[in-house]
Amino acid sequence: MTKKLRLVLIAVFAFIACACLFAGCTLKPSLKDVLDDLDSKGAVVAVTYFANDGNFNDKSDKDKTDSDKDGEEGDENSDSQSSSSSNAPKNNNGKVRTIHYKVGSKAICIDSQDNSSFESGSITVAATDSSRYELAGWYVAEVDSNGNPLYEDGTPYEFSYDTQYFDSSKKIKHTGELFDFSTALEKGRHYYLVAEWRKIQTVQVLLAGEASSITVAGKTYNKGDLLNDIAFQSNGMIPKPNNPLTGTVTNATFIEFYSDEDCTQLFEGWPIQFADHKDDDPENPFTIYAKYIEGIWTVVKNAGDVSSMFRNADTYTNQYYILNDIDCNGRAIDAFTGDNGFACTIRGNSCTISNLKVSGSYRGNQLSISFFGAIKSSAKISGLTFENVTQVYTVNANTTINPGIFFAFSSIDEGANIDGVVLSGSMEVTINASNGYVKNLAGGATNNWKFGGYTDDSEYSGGITVTSNSSLTIK
Repeated sequence: MTKKLRLVLIAVFAFIACACLFAGCTLKPSLKDVLDDLDSKGAVVAVTYFANDGNFNDKSDKDKTDSDKDGEEGDENSDSQSSSSSNAPKNNNGKVRTIHYKVGSKAICIDSQDNSSFESGSITVAATDSSRYELAGWYVAEVDSNGNPLYEDGTPYEFSYDTQYFDSSKKIKHTGELFDFSTALEKGRHYYLVAEWRKIQTVQVLLAGEASSITVAGKTYNKGDLLNDIAFQSNGMIPKPNNPLTGTVTNATFIEFYSDEDCTQLFEGWPIQFADHKDDDPENPFTIYAKYIEGIWTVVKNAGDVSSMFRNADTYTNQYYILNDIDCNGRAIDAFTGDNGFACTIRGNSCTISNLKVSGSYRGNQLSISFFGAIKSSAKISGLTFENVTQVYTVNANTTINPGIFFAFSSIDEGANIDGVVLSGSMEVTINASNGYVKNLAGGATNNWKFGGYTDDSEYSGGITVTSNSSLTIK
């Protein structure tokens, strides 16, 4: 290209530029133009923030409420900062922001709250998985000999006002030095800051118990797997959840939370206090264990549960798991009469149910009445003690047949699987019938008042034991 042609082209470009200016058009400013403009405002200190495993969220003044704007009017730094949106393009993946400040001002520590206010809006930053991670702080980036920040693999990040491109498959490396936001920014420097994220302090719940695996919403968890990572609430506590999972487990039943993996010690530290765990290692959080057993069971924990169990014990598909000793404190239930009786499955787990009251009265033609009723062949009861049971029965005057009244059961079918069941207490029978007696208690006999279906109580040698201190009173 000849010298003459070059001069012509320069003149043409100059003419076009002037025409644009007079027409109100603007040309994209060069880096020098940007810096000159910033210099005239006294804002030549650049601070570049790298979110790494987080993301920035920019808000303009248009998005803010009037109350937000009112709150910003008193910001003592509002005239010393310039939003990055007016001077440098946003990165296409939300991982990097550059903000310019006046010399001598202090950089803002961008956080997860809407506190990072600038002339044209605000910026917040949050972890990609904000439910599990929080901002640990802003650290000074490690740079190479040319002042370029380094990715963790050692390759440089080359700052550009045109793109600010950030490789989101990588992270910027930092020196381990926290940036001091209280110090004044020096003219001519470019500061590079790196967000470091820490795992939010949580309590982990692991699968334990007899079930080798459980399934919920199509997902299978094996023993030892993480079921839930519970974060502390805003009040600094974790209340006891009803269940470690939100979905319905289809093949097993949650029993309770335990302190140990073998599920021998119930966890009783509810509600869990953050103050007790604030210094824990987030990578090795406090752990409790959720015990599951195979099948669908109803867990019996209190007197109300005991009442419900007795009301539904005649259904053979029902399964009950006794979690702990239960004092029923005089709670009354109805005795089983006629052909009704236990048909369900109960795992007693060597627990004791005490101070239960059982009552019943005859109103005509019932054949029998007792604690367990007529036990069916489907019944499976193991490892359970009923202590200090008070049974009170009345035979009304209008009774048309001689009933049978028994302390334990009225009858028991072959196939019933009863083992390790102990029953103790007292039975009081008031007879108002005109015939004057109950068929198995005729003449005040006391050799056949415990077990129905036998001529003498001594003939029964099954899995139910009535203790020797149990008593019968006939009125």
